Amino acid sequence: MLFAHNFRQIARDSLNGRWPTAIGAGFIASLFGAAWFNNRMNIFELISEINVKEKLIKISYGGLSGFFHATSWLIIMALIWNIVCLLVSGAIALGYAKFNMILVSRDRGAVYYWQVFSQFGRVWAGLCMQLLRWLFVFLWSLLFIIPGIIAFYSYSMTAYIMIDHPEYGAYEAIMASKEMMRGHKWRLFCLHFSFIGWSLLCCFTCGIGFLILTPYVEAANAAFYMELAHSRT
Repeated sequence: MLFAHNFRQIARDSLNGRWPTAIGAGFIASLFGAAWFNNRMNIFELISEINVKEKLIKISYGGLSGFFHATSWLIIMALIWNIVCLLVSGAIALGYAKFNMILVSRDRGAVYYWQVFSQFGRVWAGLCMQLLRWLFVFLWSLLFIIPGIIAFYSYSMTAYIMIDHPEYGAYEAIMASKEMMRGHKWRLFCLHFSFIGWSLLCCFTCGIGFLILTPYVEAANAAFYMELAHSRT
């Protein structure tokens, strides 16, 4: 059985010489809200920042009327972007899962940042996957925060399973992930917890450090899945 430090080592070995490509792929996935560390702006963040930017907007657009006009356009653009992300984030998540599975594979297959878009033909399947996972985690979270966290880890392998088994629908893959993670949720939690120091350091880099940390964590996640999948065959 492998432990957190083993998965981190596999991730580092897999990323050796391929960091630029992995960073590019991770940035694209984060932009669409499909990576572990989601760095994209959403409408709630935008609204919370309006007061901070008020003076700059007034200067640029001239007066109070210009402020409201600029603010409205910013909110509309953010809303449109969030709708786009909602529709395609599932397909991007599937493509990013495939990218990382190739990255950590033993034969060190060639990886390209555009592989993140390789599953755009499965936009509907990806959307269903995201919505069902969000729904299940949300419903479990209504009971208490702990059941929500457990549900999150139960369904965490769904995207990888849908890549390995393209014939699976979203619900079938979610149930397969739940079964696969039985007895392994704590291991994955410990793996993620082992990155907490790096996460705190990244907070002091205005988020730039997450460009490097994201591919590291995602590669470790993929290595975790590969170990589970191989142990079941």
